[in-house]
Amino acid sequence: MASEGSKGSLVIFQDRPWVANPRLGAFVAYVDGKKAGVVPVLGRIQLRVPAGSHIVRIRGWQYMSPRVPVTVREGETVTLRADVSKGRRSLMMLFRPWASLVLTPADQVPGLAEVARKRASMMRVRAHIAAASVVGLIGAVLLLSGLAPGRHALLWIGLGLVVVGQGWGIAAVVRERRRRAAG
Repeated sequence: MASEGSKGSLVIFQDRPWVANPRLGAFVAYVDGKKAGVVPVLGRIQLRVPAGSHIVRIRGWQYMSPRVPVTVREGETVTLRADVSKGRRSLMMLFRPWASLVLTPADQVPGLAEVARKRASMMRVRAHIAAASVVGLIGAVLLLSGLAPGRHALLWIGLGLVVVGQGWGIAAVVRERRRRAAG
């Protein structure tokens, strides 16, 4: 066992975009079963921990990651990336919540330029989704108004606006994914 004064660092980061309320996208980090801090969206936390073996875990809402054993040496920094498991469906997350979040070793934390690029992308998608939601909401109101006798034109206009709003939101997400894939 290491001496009581020897410490190392544990860095946990998440670099996934999140377009909803950033507080809802944050992960809570646990070290050795105790809450150690909150990993914000497109952010990181650095924890000073005693040298030795530790069990690290993250939680997002009701979902927990598997326990990850980590060994930190004196003066060393261990970096972990917190993320949502790729390819997990909502139904799988309901029945196996421990399999929906992952902690993986990482060589380095993304630089400020990378984080700024992802944040800008996230904000563009958020703006398009908000505008598309307003268009869809106006369409839904017109659609409901058009259900009254003699107002069929409002029904069709409302339906059109709902479809346009949905298409606009989906197109914004697809555009940003293509932009990210292109580099």
